[in-house]
Amino acid sequence: MLAYIIVIMINGEDLAWTELLDSNPQEIAKQALVNYDALSQIYTLKSFSQDISISIKEKRVFSSSPLAKFLVNDLRFYSNLVILTYLVKARNIPLTTELKNPAQLNAGLMYERGAHQLPLDKLAEKFDDNLDGFIERSLALGGQAIDFGDAAFQLFPLPRIALALIAWKKDDEFPTRFNLLFDASCEKQLPPDILWAAAMMSILMVIEENVSTYK
Repeated sequence: MLAYIIVIMINGEDLAWTELLDSNPQEIAKQALVNYDALSQIYTLKSFSQDISISIKEKRVFSSSPLAKFLVNDLRFYSNLVILTYLVKARNIPLTTELKNPAQLNAGLMYERGAHQLPLDKLAEKFDDNLDGFIERSLALGGQAIDFGDAAFQLFPLPRIALALIAWKKDDEFPTRFNLLFDASCEKQLPPDILWAAAMMSILMVIEENVSTYK
């Protein structure tokens, strides 16, 4: 199953590059809330508050920010496909104030079984007795505090894609746990498999764990 996912993602990245090369840069800039420099043929977008560059000439995704280098290098298995697909699929649709559990989305069952299960347990392990660490990391990623659980932040892996990570401290009845919720507009921006990859990318950015652990 996992090998199938890897093949699909590699093929998807190739297709996204092809679509991007055939697209109108000005239209993409408007729809995806990104910048485009015609001279260098480079798009620039914000991901977790970091500048990410996408070179059309070199077919390369890169950044000079130390924090973003982890995203585009260590997590490139997810980030390249997510970023490229976002550029060609994003629409001029605003975020909402409604948050949805992944199970509520179209194809939501994919998040609850097999290789598509989100590693929220890894977040719980990482920040079990260190909620301040979760807060600090979320702020470093440009997160905005929201009023849920014991600590919660809305993160922006892409300009028009927002998701929330919600922490619940352990008590006498339950262990430390985390939830992930998407802004309700997400389904109008990206297909289900790319949304899943964006969620994986976000969780791994928060726990700073190399993607090779999950391949």
